[in-house]
Amino acid sequence: MLHDILGTDPTVVAAQALTRGDIDRQMTARLRYGDTQATIVSSMWSRHAFAAKVELRTDHARTRIPWPYHPKQGGRLAVDGSGIWFRERADKRPSYDYQFEAFRGAVEHGGPNVTNPAAVTATMRTIDRIYSAAGLRVREPS
Repeated sequence: MLHDILGTDPTVVAAQALTRGDIDRQMTARLRYGDTQATIVSSMWSRHAFAAKVELRTDHARTRIPWPYHPKQGGRLAVDGSGIWFRERADKRPSYDYQFEAFRGAVEHGGPNVTNPAAVTATMRTIDRIYSAAGLRVREPS
């Protein structure tokens, strides 16, 4: 998601994993996209059944996006900074409805597929770098 917004692959600044055995139950990663910093927390098995948030910081503002992948769970966008204050709540409609409509449109009308293979590969490279920075082995395909 941030790759699409900021147009570049991130540098992994630091990462920390909370594990139980060989399972990474929570991952916190600090990323840098040029001069923009982002902290991403992904918790698949922790205090909450699922939790995720994105926070972007620049010299002028901070953007917070809780639940970026599950906006119907209470997602919102908050921007605070020098001369700016903005809040918006996410649509309660499931995001996969929009994804399905985009896919169906591409199939029925020959439109572009929103997620291309290069974007998926870039995301997996970033995930591998986060695992390495957290001291975990990179997961192999099963």
